[in-house]
Amino acid sequence: MSLWSRLSYRARCSPISRSRCRRASRLLQHHLDGTLDAHDTALLRDHLERCRQCGLEAEVHDQIRRALVRGAQAPDAAAVHRLEEFAAQLLDDDTVG
Repeated sequence: MSLWSRLSYRARCSPISRSRCRRASRLLQHHLDGTLDAHDTALLRDHLERCRQCGLEAEVHDQIRRALVRGAQAPDAAAVHRLEEFAAQLLDDDTVG
């Protein structure tokens, strides 16, 4: 889980929710590596369906994985920074409404 994601969780989630999100993040890494068993895969899918933040994080990881498989180049640091700022703005707008 990125630093930006962890800060977002702290600002918006209860300690119990953050604990579940940290566990989901660890499970997601194993899932992406193909080393997650069926029981934990079901737990992860359930969490991703319920938690918007983790669901978005999982989508980003999946997109990165697919881009790497295709041989795409990683974006430069400035582009990543702009995307993180944009995502933070979307989250701020979402919490206001």
